[in-house]
Amino acid sequence: MKLHIIIFSFNRALQLDTLIRSLKAKWKNPTYKINVVYNTTNSGFQQGYDLLKRKLSSDTSIEFHKENSCADKIRFMELLNWRNASFYYRYKMRHKSNFRSLCNSLLQANDTRHVMFLTDDAMFINPVDLNKEVFDWIDEKPYGRQFSLRVGIGMNGQNKTVKQINNNIYWDFYENKGNSNWGYPFSVDAHIYSKAPIAELFARYIYCNPNTLEGNICTLVRSKKWFGEGMGNCAASILSYPINMVQNVVDNESLGIDCGLLNRWYLDGYAMQYPVPEDIDIFQQYPEYVYLDKDNRRIVKSLLHYKKR
Repeated sequence: MKLHIIIFSFNRALQLDTLIRSLKAKWKNPTYKINVVYNTTNSGFQQGYDLLKRKLSSDTSIEFHKENSCADKIRFMELLNWRNASFYYRYKMRHKSNFRSLCNSLLQANDTRHVMFLTDDAMFINPVDLNKEVFDWIDEKPYGRQFSLRVGIGMNGQNKTVKQINNNIYWDFYENKGNSNWGYPFSVDAHIYSKAPIAELFARYIYCNPNTLEGNICTLVRSKKWFGEGMGNCAASILSYPINMVQNVVDNESLGIDCGLLNRWYLDGYAMQYPVPEDIDIFQQYPEYVYLDKDNRRIVKSLLHYKKR
């Protein structure tokens, strides 16, 4: 059993390094194949990814794929689908790279049967040790089931529809529509799906970056009532740390820490780790500080001084 993991990253080599190191430290089972889909806006940010790629050069389980400026073209026939036309005009969707064709080709590139997406501003905090029974459970209803690593008991307004059976929790996404963590049936944040229905949706519907990918595909998933049955561990395996924002499609909350500053830390030889709260009741964390490690020394770097005002 091997899981296909696709990570999205943009101008955040330091944060991506944190995510990958945490994954390698916490991941037990199953084995995995990682494709990193990334892009940069200048040579300085590219230097950060080049440094990370050198650090990981001996790890054959991880491949990097940079987007290029040969923009994906939306075919006229695709716009005859009213959902595609709606997405196109609502978001003024203009493809500036080959993001969509790259993602679609990666989904077809190996014979793994399950896929999970990650974004670069996250960190694994608890072990991931998934047995074959989890994937058999998904395969019984590939269009109806998913496994989430980002939720846990007592998190993000969990309601009474969440049931614990032995060491796992179960819920219905469509009974939790108002809750973005328990009621969002497609996410690029650590949800495991059968690959066949995902590849089907990606090939048929348009998107141009991770935000339009998640938003558009989730809208379609909801319309089809797919992936409604959720399963997870009793404790979250991963947390999100939105210390900055690199997209302008959705005005998500962040601390506003400059990506260039973080990239300079990385090029100066620092590795970063986020603090993990003792009591975890929310997936999105907004830390006041981070740890920076270099030459076997750790410093605590306050983020309050750099926070967007």
